[in-house]
Amino acid sequence: MIEIGKCGKPHGLNGTLKCQIDERYLDDVLQAKAIFIGVGANPIPYFIESAREGNSFLVKLEDVNSKEDAETLAHKPIFLREEDLMEHEEEEEDEFSDDRYEKWIGYTIIDEEMGLIGKIDQILSLPGHFTALTMHDEKEVLIPLHESLIVRINKEKKELVFNLPSGLLNL
Repeated sequence: MIEIGKCGKPHGLNGTLKCQIDERYLDDVLQAKAIFIGVGANPIPYFIESAREGNSFLVKLEDVNSKEDAETLAHKPIFLREEDLMEHEEEEEDEFSDDRYEKWIGYTIIDEEMGLIGKIDQILSLPGHFTALTMHDEKEVLIPLHESLIVRINKEKKELVFNLPSGLLNL
């Protein structure tokens, strides 16, 4: 379970709740059939009748049919199951965060112009940047891991496609 926000005050008399949802998860809530609300030790599932964005995020839950019902859920944390979450752009941006490069060991580096360069054997942390250590033409080569050089990442094929500066492999 991932905490995605919290219930706010009731909105109107029919049990609708104003909710504060982390912006990253707004689309997830709009697509979800149910949310989980932290009442007691274990979050309890509530099926969503309707959810809409506006000045505030409003959610109408099944079996919450009055202002009084909604007040019992006010200020409680809201959760979604991990399998109910879509992939987020932030995850793609995280590809370039410092602790994420290690997973690229074993990936194949391909340059758009020169073709196959080699497999990543090691990731080196140098001042200001990270580099991939690979073998190319029987010599060790350092490839800077900078998002401006990476054209695309293919996780299924374990490939990093680069647009490397000419002459880089001759250093």
